[in-house]
Amino acid sequence: ARRALRALRALVKLQARVRGYLVRREATATLHSMQALFRAQATVRSFQAYSSLPQGQKLCCDARPRRSM
Repeated sequence: ARRALRALRALVKLQARVRGYLVRREATATLHSMQALFRAQATVRSFQAYSSLPQGQKLCCDARPRRSM
């Protein structure tokens, strides 16, 4: 009975570790998605702000190089 109880405890600990890993992995994926969303929103806002400038104040080209996503 003690051996079975010890094996059961080990199994419960293993399940807890796996669940913790899965939760951390899901949280990381969610944060990456949120970061991509914020980046897209910032791009749209900067484009809208640039479009609202008078024609004389606009630059001929983007001074900032593009980043790969």
